[in-house]
Amino acid sequence: MKTYLKQFMASVIDLSRRVKNNMFEKARIRLTLYYMGIMVFVLFTFSAVLIVTVESNIEESFTLRIEQGEVLADALLAANNSIETLVFTLDSLLLILIGIASYFLAGKTLQPIKKALDAQKRFSADASHDLRTPLSIITTETEVALNDDNISIEECRNVFKSNLEEASSMSALISDLLIIARTEQPVSECDMVKVLIETPILKIVDKMKGQAVLKNISIDLIDKAKGEIKIHPYNFERAVQNILQNAINYTNNNGAIHIEILGQRSLFVIKISDTGVGISDIDLPHVFDRFYKASHSRNDKSGSGLGLPIARQIIEQHDGSISIESKIGIGTSVFIKIPKA
Repeated sequence: MKTYLKQFMASVIDLSRRVKNNMFEKARIRLTLYYMGIMVFVLFTFSAVLIVTVESNIEESFTLRIEQGEVLADALLAANNSIETLVFTLDSLLLILIGIASYFLAGKTLQPIKKALDAQKRFSADASHDLRTPLSIITTETEVALNDDNISIEECRNVFKSNLEEASSMSALISDLLIIARTEQPVSECDMVKVLIETPILKIVDKMKGQAVLKNISIDLIDKAKGEIKIHPYNFERAVQNILQNAINYTNNNGAIHIEILGQRSLFVIKISDTGVGISDIDLPHVFDRFYKASHSRNDKSGSGLGLPIARQIIEQHDGSISIESKIGIGTSVFIKIPKA
């Protein structure tokens, strides 16, 4: 008995510590108490009405059938005690069930909020890390250069060049963070416009043709379907640009990128395929995670790991979806599905 009591007390102490140090657990307990308060009020109100009603019916029945008052009083007292005991027992069992159910429902209710908070914490930690790294490099290189009395002009130039690269990396990261913050907000209907589906794609292809030419990569657009889509022009173009940028970055020289516009019943499918290095089966499930970089691009400073997450967020903002198929050494295909206007 003492052992069970110690285990129970240890569990209670552990729970109290978790509740004290965990905002989610505090909210869960508070919501559980709210649920239980409502249910206890309903339960006791129902029980009181039940007892009064049953006692009234019993009293009427005994009055009609029994003439002797003493027998009536004893019978009524026994019946009342029996009813009250039964109701009290049922209420106690129901309270235990209500407590368990309330705690479970509170957890289910708060689960989306917990996931959002956890994602926000991870996002803040990753963003801080990615911003801290270039700042540390800039600080260290600058301090070393300032403490070197014999530093040459060429070495100074190299330090400035390195600092400029790190500053550009930080600038791109901050720009991506601002885009994420903006695309998380609902898009006003006033900002949405109807355009031919090939219009924004042709615009992005024309914009990025220069990068492809430098690597002798061909970009072909095949529009097998025609029609209009309703989009936020800047956001949608940014999503397509991010995907095409990845295709150019991870396609070797003399490679090819193919863009197809396909039509289905109520939506268009934009397929962007490349002959690049591909993505491994291990990395593929995580490519839409913020700040995640595939194994072949871990040392690549040109990206922040936010391109595909931003693209997915924008496409989902347009009631669409995005998916990826890839094979190492063969290439990658990105499928954007977006409703027709």
